[in-house]
Amino acid sequence: MPAGVDDAPAVRRSPGRPPIASARIVDAALQVIDEQGLDSLSMRSLAKHLNSSTATLYRHFPTRAALVQGVIDRVMGEVDVDAANFRALTWRQGCEKISLDIFEAFGRHRQTALLLADHTPIGPNAAAVRERTLAVLIDGGFDVKVAARTGAMLAHLILGFASQYGGERETTAADRETFRKAIHGMDLSQFPATAAVRRARWLPTTVDQEFQFALQLLLDGLGLMRSGG
Repeated sequence: MPAGVDDAPAVRRSPGRPPIASARIVDAALQVIDEQGLDSLSMRSLAKHLNSSTATLYRHFPTRAALVQGVIDRVMGEVDVDAANFRALTWRQGCEKISLDIFEAFGRHRQTALLLADHTPIGPNAAAVRERTLAVLIDGGFDVKVAARTGAMLAHLILGFASQYGGERETTAADRETFRKAIHGMDLSQFPATAAVRRARWLPTTVDQEFQFALQLLLDGLGLMRSGG
């Protein structure tokens, strides 16, 4: 052995970046979406946000699509699915509760509903929400197939309205004024039904109000189906 080798200082390898928990990555991704929008989320931008590397992220999420599924499931985890909180409710109250919980979760994270246009929720929280919805309907006396179709219909209803948050389609004072001026400038003699609405002084409502109205109509129809009316 050459002289002096034993006395050479050991070469220390860089410890690398510390590991990051999957939950922290998902929370950070959701924060990026909430604060900067969907287009700002990439593995590179998220790694920078976490002061980490893309290699670290890819160890947890092999693709951006897998990360997106994690974000969707993180939002669904905000929905109350505790059976004890549904036990004293009627089927209608249960459907209303879980539908509003989902809608409000998307309302807190206004861009995330747009993710569901390309991704069907498959995570454990989404499965729990789906299970609770079906259980409410089946326990309420609905046929299993009707319960399944109803669950899908509720999901589409929620998504349709919640996606308006992401598209910034919520009615504002400016929207209402623009609508008022458009109606005022029309020749309402050609549009008698529209004229009747104008005389009633109806104005566009908020996304939240529209969703509540549509949900009640849907539940009214289900009630008639259940009673055979």
